[in-house]
Amino acid sequence: MPSADFDAQLRENRTVDERLVERLANRYSVSREVVLRRMRDKGLVSQTLYEEKAAEWAAQAEERESSGGNSFPRGKCLMNWSLR
Repeated sequence: MPSADFDAQLRENRTVDERLVERLANRYSVSREVVLRRMRDKGLVSQTLYEEKAAEWAAQAEERESSGGNSFPRGKCLMNWSLR
């Protein structure tokens, strides 16, 4: 993830939410956790939020692997996080 481009993407988006995290993960071909970790390292999201989302995503991955089902969760409400 090039830092300059990542920073430019963040400047264009005033709100950090799951949609942005997923879009950036796709843009840089990395996991959502990697994107959120970068945001945490920049002080944009809390350690607590990072840990909660990482655990949630890991549980989703385990669920997908055990069920062999669709890799996209359905009916999930997107939560908006404000930048600090």
